Amino acid sequence: MKKVISCLLVLTLLCAFAPAALAANDDAIAAADTLHALGLFNGKGDLPDGSPDYDLDTPPTRNEAVTMLVRLLGKEAEAQAGAWDTPFTDLVEWAAPYVGYAYTYGLTNGTSETTFSGGDLVTAAQYLTFVLRALGYESGADFNWYEAWTLSDSLGVTGGEYDDGNNASFLRGDVASVSLRALTVRQKGSDDTLAWKLMAEGVFTVERYASAASGSLTDAYAPETVYRKMLTMQAVLPEGMRWTNEKEYILEYDFDDNGVPTHMTYYGYGCVAFGLIVSSAAFGDLPVRMLERGTFTFEQLRPGDMLRTGNNTHTVIILEIFDDAVVVAEGNYNASVHWGRVLTREQVMNADHVETRYPDAWAA
Repeated sequence: MKKVISCLLVLTLLCAFAPAALAANDDAIAAADTLHALGLFNGKGDLPDGSPDYDLDTPPTRNEAVTMLVRLLGKEAEAQAGAWDTPFTDLVEWAAPYVGYAYTYGLTNGTSETTFSGGDLVTAAQYLTFVLRALGYESGADFNWYEAWTLSDSLGVTGGEYDDGNNASFLRGDVASVSLRALTVRQKGSDDTLAWKLMAEGVFTVERYASAASGSLTDAYAPETVYRKMLTMQAVLPEGMRWTNEKEYILEYDFDDNGVPTHMTYYGYGCVAFGLIVSSAAFGDLPVRMLERGTFTFEQLRPGDMLRTGNNTHTVIILEIFDDAVVVAEGNYNASVHWGRVLTREQVMNADHVETRYPDAWAA
């Protein structure tokens, strides 16, 4: 059976979020690049070639660490616009809004009742504590802050690289690596990952996340590119995540100049919302085109096309295409997200209709 797309890409995408997938320095650079592309991580100036100087080999201060945490949560503008009340008497002006925001929302404490000690270097345990609190965990109840890696290891935020022996050796590169992995971790008491929460809040779009997470891809709408971008959503919408008709997604797009309306809004719920989200990772706000059963062939289908199945009751999105079957992803499958179900050619051709978002859809 001949594949249109290689399964090896699945492993490539999944390994992108593995703690030990790359050498430490390369991992930190890749993490910083991804976060920077999402607007969640800044450099300390620019390099001669104009790229950001992340300064990843430098240990951050507590002030810098809290600032990076607030940026990770997409709350920098809110922090800077707020008037925050804290008990700390040693805050420097530039850091005060970030510390104020973090303190107000329970993400950080001081080193005493009146001091924050923002100039001190942050430890691994301290930054992991910040991140775990951002995920909804409570120090003293869910974990001990001085050994925060115990919980972060179990959640997948870290992978055993921190302990008492290297607690004080924490660099900006560590911040980037930990922060990126935190995006794909579910929040306490919720099936939603931090990345999905940020998308829902409008911090960044599905397409922006997929582009940042998949790296440099040249042909925007080649099937291979579409496939890789869709798979980035597997970390954001993981297997088994609860997904029912309560989930919705609104797709707004402009048509072309061929006499059709210039703007349309597509509301999707449940399985349809899931299909639109995953396809938007690759196609952004491109419009949806539909063909009814009997007006398309199996050979016309490509990764990213959506099928309406089950007597017009369920929508799935195609990930891979074989000679006689397709592999799909779907939401609201037994009230959850499911990746990897196989549909035969016969099942595909019995679909009520197919929806595509390729710009050249159904071209001869």
